[in-house]
Amino acid sequence: FVMKKCDKPKEEECVAVDSTIIAKKVQETSAEVKVEKRIAGDSASQEICIEDYVDVNVGREFAMNNEEFYRETIKIYLEEGVEKRAEANAALEKGDMIAYSTLVHMLKSNSRLVGASRLGDMAYDLEMKGKEGDVDYCRAHQEALTDEYIKVVTALEQYLKKE
Repeated sequence: FVMKKCDKPKEEECVAVDSTIIAKKVQETSAEVKVEKRIAGDSASQEICIEDYVDVNVGREFAMNNEEFYRETIKIYLEEGVEKRAEANAALEKGDMIAYSTLVHMLKSNSRLVGASRLGDMAYDLEMKGKEGDVDYCRAHQEALTDEYIKVVTALEQYLKKE
């Protein structure tokens, strides 16, 4: 096999191995580790009712009622979500409310796009509180947001497994 460096942000060290990219974070915050472990542990073992967390009809409407496009949108949401959630947690830990608000804004918009309206509403609430600089409120509600996010991820993964 051939190994070569690939272009990724400075905080990641990457190699391409037989066209599979393996990313290793050089610096991880405790929040990143917590979110990634919770997602890996919870979503793999938990069966949930998709409709409790995601309105697939809303998601499909955003995807112009095209099932293939909706599934691609979900895949992108899942791929980018863990990284963005980890960045949001790290920003909140540092008290960087501008970065935090921006990241939960993206989570809000992307969640609504796939049909996860409740998660989108929770993210909106934290986005607004973040813009107000209310660090304590955001920290107090971050775990609930993370828990809902994990359930949405689980629901979307189950949806993608369906034919």
